[in-house]
Amino acid sequence: MNAPFPKVMAFAAAASIAPWAVGGLLSYFLPYPSGPSIGDRWQLFVDDAFSDGAWTFVPLTILATIAVTLVRPSRTWWAAATRSTVAYSVVLLAVSIASAVVSGTEGAVDYGFVRLIFALLTLPIPLCFLLSALLARRLLGLASEPDGRRHPVGPVLGQRDERA
Repeated sequence: MNAPFPKVMAFAAAASIAPWAVGGLLSYFLPYPSGPSIGDRWQLFVDDAFSDGAWTFVPLTILATIAVTLVRPSRTWWAAATRSTVAYSVVLLAVSIASAVVSGTEGAVDYGFVRLIFALLTLPIPLCFLLSALLARRLLGLASEPDGRRHPVGPVLGQRDERA
């Protein structure tokens, strides 16, 4: 992959900022069986999504995604999307644990994994993968297979099979 650095930066920013914003907003607005998410327990997670410490999450995620994209370039879009999602998840876990330790919360590691589960349930992690998959094809110019074939199983309906 020889994508120019501005495209790699755009890929990393879009795959980091959009899932973070959607996850924070969904954790604020989603209704839960006990009522709206603004109860005492849920307020803690909403505050964490947009707290001062959480603002370090986006730049760290962008840097981690740029690093995994440039240090070991992917040859396929799904590998780039997987690496971007893993970088997002690892940074989320690290920032959550660090903010829990700084605030003096007991069970900081447990809290970090709960944040990771919420990120899965309130869509940031799936959205990160989907955006990364879409953008890896568009911005980074990656194909489905290492040799450039898009459909390794057979031709798409309406296309001629070049193997025949």
